Amino acid sequence: MDVCLLVDVFKKHFPAAIDSFQDAVKCLAEFACNAAFPDTSMEAIRLIRHCATYVSERPQALKEYTSDDMNVAPGDRVWVRGWFPILFELSCIINRCKLDVRTRGLTVMFEIIKSYGQTFEKHWWQDLFRIIFRIFDNMKLPEQQTEKSEWMTTTCNHALYAICDVFTQFYEVLNHVLLDDIFAQLHWCVQQDNEQLARSGTNCLENVVILTGHKFSPLVWDKTCGCMLAIFKTTIPHALLAWRPTGMEEESSEKGSDLEADRQSVCSTERNPSEKGQSQVSNTSDETWKNRPHARISDQKLFAALLIKCVVQLELIQTIDNIVFFPATSKKEDAETMAAVQRDSIDAEVHIDTEDQGMYRYMTSQQLFKLLDCLLESHSFAKAFNSNNEQRTTLWRAGFKGKSKPNLLKQETSSLACCLRILFRMYTDENRQDSWNNIQKRLLNVCSEALAYFITLTSESHREAWTNLLLLFLTKTLKTSDEKFKIHASAYYPYLCEIVQFDLIPELRAVLRKFFLRIGFVFQICHPEEQRQEDAT
Repeated sequence: MDVCLLVDVFKKHFPAAIDSFQDAVKCLAEFACNAAFPDTSMEAIRLIRHCATYVSERPQALKEYTSDDMNVAPGDRVWVRGWFPILFELSCIINRCKLDVRTRGLTVMFEIIKSYGQTFEKHWWQDLFRIIFRIFDNMKLPEQQTEKSEWMTTTCNHALYAICDVFTQFYEVLNHVLLDDIFAQLHWCVQQDNEQLARSGTNCLENVVILTGHKFSPLVWDKTCGCMLAIFKTTIPHALLAWRPTGMEEESSEKGSDLEADRQSVCSTERNPSEKGQSQVSNTSDETWKNRPHARISDQKLFAALLIKCVVQLELIQTIDNIVFFPATSKKEDAETMAAVQRDSIDAEVHIDTEDQGMYRYMTSQQLFKLLDCLLESHSFAKAFNSNNEQRTTLWRAGFKGKSKPNLLKQETSSLACCLRILFRMYTDENRQDSWNNIQKRLLNVCSEALAYFITLTSESHREAWTNLLLLFLTKTLKTSDEKFKIHASAYYPYLCEIVQFDLIPELRAVLRKFFLRIGFVFQICHPEEQRQEDAT
């Protein structure tokens, strides 16, 4: 076979064949791009991988090679004559071939980068990533809608994880060269009309920060928080509150601009409804809705894009929680707290083994405040949407999110829970005493607003969704010092008196009882002896 002959020549006569090396690699790439012979394509990619081995084993031959048409510094000849042709041709295979071949080309390209990247100079990396980022070039993506969706879900998704793996592996070199480009690419991914790619963008951001955050400088942390803030702001689905069906459009100019911005963010891609993002039209007996032509296909595209934004908001909230506290730590803490309440040992300190592995200790108070602002903005939007029953009904009748009224309960509760965890962690951190006054003001405002909102809820299921949130708030407050507890209890007392009239689960009632007993102690309403007798009964 011709392809095997090429490799055999390089294996035995590499120094003499250097002049033809680029042409030979290009020849292998053309074999790989021949769709009529898939087996030959795979073999050609395998042999390109062998070419990388020869370059790695014989760099001196490339450095010493000279020709009349080559005006390249000796230190860069390995790159220009060796690595660049290999990686460039693999990128061509990725951009030209069908799924199975381009996936193999992508895998081999990143195998080469990970295996030999430690020998690359800093400016070589810049050339390399100009090639790699072409995979995401929107102008070069397939025009056909189904092909474009497949490209994003497979090739772009695969490439994104691989890029982040390379970035974390060679962080010391790449953070000065590529950090801004990496964050820009992650931001681009979450803005696409593709749920899988949007999820991957947030997951990759989380992986990069968790694996390399301990090496971040204050400037890099500022950029990281800025990236998360930008993603939060661009993925809040404002049009959920602004949308009206045709014939009922009475939005203000501000709402109209939000809706138009969201419409423009929708790609022309036709998406299959995902598990979390179904946007098929519901059947309804209302003739006004049934007679709308085609249920407004453009609206359904908008709904699909808005659902993706809702998913990204949830993913980002979880990403912040995982970054600050380490994955699964908060879930374990909730389980331990519930168990402690059931054992009536709430005063015992709950310590999770992984809680010190998070990035909390590497972040400044100002950086954490920036994340808190993101979480609170997300919480406020979800709360506004969940409180707007008329708009939820309108969207439901139009077919938004299937057979039941849409809600953002998960976003409403998880954003606030993450916010409370961060604030209480900072509030008890001796290393952040200089920020305690600011933290205390934020805590008082956040908790007071949350309690005031909770007592206005009329839906039992909505109140049930807040159960873990109230347990978190009450147990964290109970573990503060007497001096701090006194300040908080004074602010929350009227709301807690209202809450006791609701039908609460036994665990929540037990914590509330502890809370009121402690109020009696710190405000000297009852003596410690009386309280001990009360506890005993």
